[in-house]
Amino acid sequence: MRSLTLPEMFTTGPPPSPCSTSMSVHITALANQKGGVGKTTSAVNIAACWGEIGKKVLVIDFDPQGSASISLGIVDDGSALLQDLQTTSALPILSTKTPGVDLVPSGHVLAEAAQRFSGSIGNNLLMRCLACTNGDWDFIIIDCPPSVGVLTMNALQVSSHVVIPVEANFLSYQGLNQMIQTVNAFRAQNPALAILGIIPC
Repeated sequence: MRSLTLPEMFTTGPPPSPCSTSMSVHITALANQKGGVGKTTSAVNIAACWGEIGKKVLVIDFDPQGSASISLGIVDDGSALLQDLQTTSALPILSTKTPGVDLVPSGHVLAEAAQRFSGSIGNNLLMRCLACTNGDWDFIIIDCPPSVGVLTMNALQVSSHVVIPVEANFLSYQGLNQMIQTVNAFRAQNPALAILGIIPC
């Protein structure tokens, strides 16, 4: 997997925020426009497996449903994450009981992101927040919402890889094609972005 140094990513976009720090880490987004296909289950279990072998992992719950947070034992309304995106501040990091796994928790308040960050104002918010966030994680996993809105777009902007969980049926296959097309189109903004794998769930 390719190691990303966040400040380098600003060479093709806006300048980093004043609090930018160097962070080399593997960033993977779990994404699919269709819901109920196992994104959260895959994200949490991959993180737990990496933690079990001694890796340090940050899970960013970017879904307003907050399922990844709940799965890791934390209930949150997502207001802290929304505020940090608005102010491009360091992300709110919480420790979890899962060895080696930290969490940026989410909840229903994060749903306001679609209205607050519409248009160009929503570009590069997560990138800027990560540039302000100190940590020594080996991996960052982003659990995306079941849509291609501002939150998923921000996840794809900072990721080097995408993992696409899918159900093994015909309708999910159509959704998979749409997600692959989205990723291919998004490479104009993030040339490093690649599909790491497809997980049938």
